Amino acid sequence: MTTSPTPRPSEAEPGADLAAWDATLAAEQQAVFGYQVVAAQLRADDDPAAEPAAADLSRHRRRQDLAAAQLGRLGAPPAAAPPAYALPGPVTDARAAADLAAALEQACAQAYADLVAAAEPAQRALPAGWLVAAALAETRWAGAVPPLPGLDGRSPSPG
Repeated sequence: MTTSPTPRPSEAEPGADLAAWDATLAAEQQAVFGYQVVAAQLRADDDPAAEPAAADLSRHRRRQDLAAAQLGRLGAPPAAAPPAYALPGPVTDARAAADLAAALEQACAQAYADLVAAAEPAQRALPAGWLVAAALAETRWAGAVPPLPGLDGRSPSPG
């Protein structure tokens, strides 16, 4: 199987960084919604993982704000989050909460990988750090991550 190389930033489609920041904001908005569910369930179960869930929620709120600010700097008004998201299933116990958290981290990792690919080389450190943090969080929630977090068998797509 042959894969095409990731375009260099100078070869990327115009607006690829804008599209990647927009996708990152959408992933963060969904993560904030989902982690509220995760944290509430874990608190209800009196689970010790409630504290890490609250920390992950705070982390995603900060990244949501950073992504919205970056979109503003790029001249694009950030999209408002929808009032709710469909969850992959009911979150009625600690295991379902951990599964949801792992899925949220995986979705964010995909957005971060695309953001790394679309960013100018000097701007890649921030989303690359986010990608590492998402892989670590997914490992904490799921016990493992794919060999290339954020790619999961797909080529990075800058646009």
